[in-house]
Amino acid sequence: MDVEKTIEFILSNQAKYEERQAKYDERLGRLEVVVEKLADNVIHLDETMLTLAESGIETNKRLDQLGKRVDQLGERVDQTTTNINQLGHRVDQLGERMDQMVSALGIVLHRLPPKVN
Repeated sequence: MDVEKTIEFILSNQAKYEERQAKYDERLGRLEVVVEKLADNVIHLDETMLTLAESGIETNKRLDQLGKRVDQLGERVDQTTTNINQLGHRVDQLGERMDQMVSALGIVLHRLPPKVN
């Protein structure tokens, strides 16, 4: 066996191993930075999702309140429509009474003796 060749072979492999290890360490360092950024992004995304969920809950509450107000407004519109219809009916009745009164006054005036001067 040639000891020198064996030592050269071992040293060559050791150098290659150290070179590969340095590359792996560099890659690992870059990977750690990327993972750290991803973790920060996940935390930010988590916070954003929480904010969105809270906003959604608040929006649903406001929509429920708005729905109730719209329902109340609908009821008021219905009541106002009923009141207007009743008022219209009363105005019609008043008009009929006025017509009857005018007719009655006409009959009374027609029956009066003529005015003498």
